Amino acid sequence: MKDDEIGEIRVESLYGARTDKPLVKLIVGSREVIIPPEKARQLAQWLIECAEASYSDAFVLRFLGKLGERDPRDLVPLLREFRTFRELSRRAGREQEEADQAEWEDRNDG
Repeated sequence: MKDDEIGEIRVESLYGARTDKPLVKLIVGSREVIIPPEKARQLAQWLIECAEASYSDAFVLRFLGKLGERDPRDLVPLLREFRTFRELSRRAGREQEEADQAEWEDRNDG
């Protein structure tokens, strides 16, 4: 989807009168999705992480392109490997954080 095809991106806070719960409405072009605030916060975090990763990806390709005097577009296969490694490292980090949190909770429950 091209940038000009996306249209406007907006968010709105909502209150679910029937459920007595807070909600968030995400609007992308003509599409709307209503999600709980926890999911909205998670989505916001993912958006920030992906935006930062995209800058990092571009920087790494430009840097490697300059080092090897190559067109950065020729290095896209290397970028794919870099992204896979980054995602696997993130997952391992999250799993370790979850294990550390569980261990800390076990110690402090007693």
